[in-house]
Amino acid sequence: MKKRTLEQLEDDLEYYESFIKEYMSVIEGHGNPEFTMAFGKRGERKLISYEEMQSYSLDERYELSKKIHTDTFWCDESETTKAIRILYVLGFRDLAFAVHKVSAEHAINKDFSDKINEIKRQVSLKKVNSKGGKNRTSRHKVTALQIASSTWKEVPGASMESLSRKIYEHLNKKHRDTPEPGTIKTWLRTSGLNPEQLPKIKDYELVIK
Repeated sequence: MKKRTLEQLEDDLEYYESFIKEYMSVIEGHGNPEFTMAFGKRGERKLISYEEMQSYSLDERYELSKKIHTDTFWCDESETTKAIRILYVLGFRDLAFAVHKVSAEHAINKDFSDKINEIKRQVSLKKVNSKGGKNRTSRHKVTALQIASSTWKEVPGASMESLSRKIYEHLNKKHRDTPEPGTIKTWLRTSGLNPEQLPKIKDYELVIK
């Protein structure tokens, strides 16, 4: 597969981020003016409005809530969706919408976070490589950042301090002009490649491709 250009990668990133933003704006719209969930009576096509639902006695709504939690009719729904329905039935409409919004945001970010992080990683590398011969403080900078990128991709918890030291030791075995670990650390810090994952670890091997 042909590698994508920096411009194409930036377009991809803009597309995914704008899609998530638009998706969440639609979710927000579902709560304005008022959040509604579909409920109907057995044998009837008419949906029950929130106001009609709240006209039922608390005992009736409590029994319906128990059925939502245990009845096989609702078995295809996630536990989170069931919880949202139960809050809605019991009259906690705003809270039901708040949980619905958080759930939707978590789901969309889970689906796209790996893709977006990978695109950001490639964009950072492209930008670094595009500066190859311009104002480069060391001929080893690109190599160091490529090693850091590959290592962080496989070991996202690798600490910047230990990674700088390991890259220095690797390069110093082959070259006399290897920059100090502190310089390499500065390159890593300003590159934007650090995944910021906790906890940080120091016991790992460099990933060199």
